Amino acid sequence: MQKVWLFLTLIMTLTHASSSNDFVMDMIQSDLERTLNLYKIGDSKNAKEALKFALYHGYRNTGFKSQIEKERSFEEANAMEEKFLRLEALIEDPHQSHLVILEMNVLQEAIRAVLPKLSPLMKQATIKNWHSVAQEIKEALLEAIVLYEHNAIKQAVSKVQSAYFDIFENSGMEEAILALSEDRKLKAEQRFRIFSEMMKKKEAVTTLLNYTEEMDRDLKELASAMTPQELSSRREMESINQKHIFPSQWLLISALFLLIPMGGWWFLLKKQRNRE
Repeated sequence: MQKVWLFLTLIMTLTHASSSNDFVMDMIQSDLERTLNLYKIGDSKNAKEALKFALYHGYRNTGFKSQIEKERSFEEANAMEEKFLRLEALIEDPHQSHLVILEMNVLQEAIRAVLPKLSPLMKQATIKNWHSVAQEIKEALLEAIVLYEHNAIKQAVSKVQSAYFDIFENSGMEEAILALSEDRKLKAEQRFRIFSEMMKKKEAVTTLLNYTEEMDRDLKELASAMTPQELSSRREMESINQKHIFPSQWLLISALFLLIPMGGWWFLLKKQRNRE
């Protein structure tokens, strides 16, 4: 009987290991496909941004890199990152299509080889709803305008600064935008600074409200560039999980139905032999 349960444990382990980190491969593969599509149409600049996002979004922010460092070695983690950097260097040349595809395949094969060897990565903890962060920033700016309307200029400016440091920076949104584009990150930072300066110059409330709407549109556009499909697909997957059983679970259930009777038969047979 002990052997049967050991076999069941092995099945559960293998089933879990083969699927638990698949979401990381899906994330990186999606970002690499976008990179390749941009490169093929000659948009090397945005292709490089998409690749940087793949590096940050799928490799670093999921904990994939730190897990390799922890469970395998720093050298292996750095070697994986170096593959992203080599690909970035190739993308700068618009006439390296064959090498770009080749290097991309090498990178994906390296990822597929190491992912099943790692402990499960935390999927939900790595996905950030940047739209909700953008909404928090907008609400904080509107609160600042209310203070401004009551002539509390210093408090209003402080509220804007708090929106920058406590929400924009502390949430990780600033770093995530940097992974997309340094220019866009600088522009987003400058908007907070300009907002504060407008208050100090005692601009009209309507001007501040209009600028808040501009900032909100920019931040929501950036939020849409950072994992909107992933967030929606995760919600869909959670809904499916509540209603259906995945193939891997069917495999485990089938094994249980087959092996538990076998285990009972083996136990009775052994008991009968002991009597004899």
